[in-house]
Amino acid sequence: MSIRIIEKLKNQQGSSLAFVLIIGMIIMIMVASLLAVANSDFTFTQETVESRQAYIDAKSVIEYGKIEINERMKWLDTENKILNGYYQTRAAILRQEHPNTTAIDNQIKTKIAEIKTYMKTSYYIGGSSEAVSTSLRKIDPDGVNALGILTVTSVNEPEFGEDFTETIFAFNIDTQNLRRELDYKVDISLAVINGGTVIVTPTEPIKPVDNTSDWLQTTINAKYNPDANIQCEIQSQGEQKNIYDPVQKTLTLNKPELNLDIGKNNKKFEWIEWNTLKLTAANIAVSTPMPTDHVYGGIFFMTAQASDGSYGDIIFKDNYNQANGDNKTNTLRAKNVIYKGDLTIEDYNTLDIYCENLYVTGKIIMNSPKGTNANFYVHGLTGSDSKAKNIYVGGNIEVGNLSKISWNAENIWVKGNVLTRSTQAILEFKGFNFLETGDLSLNDRTQLIVTGSNPETSQMKSKSITNAVSAYCELTINISNLWLFSCDDLAINGYSKMSLTSNVVKINKNLTLYEKVRSFEVKTQYFDCAGMTSITNIENDLHITRINDLKPLNVRFAGGYKEISTAGPTQSLFIGEGSKPATMVVFGKPTNDSVEGSISMTGWFKAGPQVWAESIYFDSNRINVDERVNFNYYGNLSGQKTNLHIRSKIDYRSVSAGSYLGVSGLYPAGLTDPKPYSAPDFKSAPTSTGGTIPGSEPGNGNSSPGGGDTQTDTDRIKEIYY
Repeated sequence: MSIRIIEKLKNQQGSSLAFVLIIGMIIMIMVASLLAVANSDFTFTQETVESRQAYIDAKSVIEYGKIEINERMKWLDTENKILNGYYQTRAAILRQEHPNTTAIDNQIKTKIAEIKTYMKTSYYIGGSSEAVSTSLRKIDPDGVNALGILTVTSVNEPEFGEDFTETIFAFNIDTQNLRRELDYKVDISLAVINGGTVIVTPTEPIKPVDNTSDWLQTTINAKYNPDANIQCEIQSQGEQKNIYDPVQKTLTLNKPELNLDIGKNNKKFEWIEWNTLKLTAANIAVSTPMPTDHVYGGIFFMTAQASDGSYGDIIFKDNYNQANGDNKTNTLRAKNVIYKGDLTIEDYNTLDIYCENLYVTGKIIMNSPKGTNANFYVHGLTGSDSKAKNIYVGGNIEVGNLSKISWNAENIWVKGNVLTRSTQAILEFKGFNFLETGDLSLNDRTQLIVTGSNPETSQMKSKSITNAVSAYCELTINISNLWLFSCDDLAINGYSKMSLTSNVVKINKNLTLYEKVRSFEVKTQYFDCAGMTSITNIENDLHITRINDLKPLNVRFAGGYKEISTAGPTQSLFIGEGSKPATMVVFGKPTNDSVEGSISMTGWFKAGPQVWAESIYFDSNRINVDERVNFNYYGNLSGQKTNLHIRSKIDYRSVSAGSYLGVSGLYPAGLTDPKPYSAPDFKSAPTSTGGTIPGSEPGNGNSSPGGGDTQTDTDRIKEIYY
């Protein structure tokens, strides 16, 4: 019996061992599976980052090559004018009694050959494949080691007696020796760009991707006992000694050889009132919110500059709230300054940034709605008068009372809306080639100052410019030095003043000038309002005139024109001038709608447009001219006469439809014996005759916001990436 019991126990022990082994194997399989999943997730993330960096590298090479394309087209424009000058000289020689064109003919042939050779010479881009964006440069011809090669072919080259206006140059940039190949091609001719250079609309910068995992954890602690001081500790470096000056109340941390991450892993960033931070490192990240307690009267200087003098990145990973007060200024200097949340500047604070690229993913709040005296300045790296390259704001901007934005940059994107609250805010955008905003909603006594860098290339595109409230706002708007101004709606009221100087003005929806507008002065060569133009009870005369003596003026109110005066004194819209009339002015368009495209001039105080033009068109099926309206028409024909074309009958004074040639004076002077109506042939907007825009380049820092593709405003030059 005892033997059977022992054997049974032995059998049970064997079963237990087998059970343990099976369970162990299952656990090992599960652990291996989990490790495989974790490794695949890590591999996927790593591959995603590497893929994006590979694209950025290839795009950087292409953008570098596009700078050379722009330079060549600029050079071609200049040399083509010299060539045409030679032809003019030759023509003058041929008018002589005994012409000898041998010398000038040789100059012409030499110039043609020189242009062909220069334009079609290949261009080689070199650099390090490990750090592409920071090392790009022109190199000697090297088809093996180059990172990019620009090649050029051409068609329709000129023969003797012709210039290069119609020659099409096909530019190709092929990348190589990179983790990813991305090629580019574009065909350009001076004819397409009308004798000048490419006006480009840069695409938005690439959203920044930061990789700060290996940046050193940095802690800043404020100590109050026994004596107030500020301490700093850096990962693997320990506590930093002798960096705090209690007399000057200044913490000076100079580590140009290190990448620092303040507040990493939930470490602290503390401060003491009336103290100053002077921080220099190769790259700087702030992973915790900026301190807002015990910062009154404090000053923060942050500079991302390496030992070799190159600038890096400053990255704020959490919302930035500047609360120093006492009119104190925080100064940041870096190639790329990146805010990955909202940026708030509280009362009596100034933020001063020197950079190449500024990227704000969230909104900017300058202590709106009830705050005051907050200022935000952006410049280039070399000084207060220099320009940044790109500024990008992903959200709205709100600007409080007596607060100011002043940005100087080549390209500016504000994807949200801009709202000024309370009173006397200042918005200044200057030195740009391209400016894009959402709605500009402006409150009492706001100043909007917009200045392009080049009147032949600079563009401003906004959704709308309007009063923030219905009450009189007394805005002051000065927009100048532009090739293109474009917005959807433009509406200003009470005591507001607007000055606009742009070669092309496009209002895509409605233009509304109402109730005591003091001035509306537009200097342009092309004015086109697609929606209704409404002018009501203006305080002073308004003017649309030629931008200069050498350029024409064409004006169209395509969506309709409505002018009402119910309160004196009488004021008018003046189009053209006696000695410088417009070429064509068009009111309305033919539609079956009762409002769209209609013309209405009514009122008690004899308001009405005063037009000087070669041709004037009332191109509408519904025209109402009140008997109390003063509509005057003049031109540049003998006796300042014009041609007035009327599509449909006007009831007042029974003026019939038709074309009235060689007329002038106060309506209906001369409007008898009409010819058949001749509809207007209103041309498309002119193309620029010169200047270049250096498209937005990708930044070269660790987490550059970069730049994007470019295209012409007319979409007539097609760029292809493949």
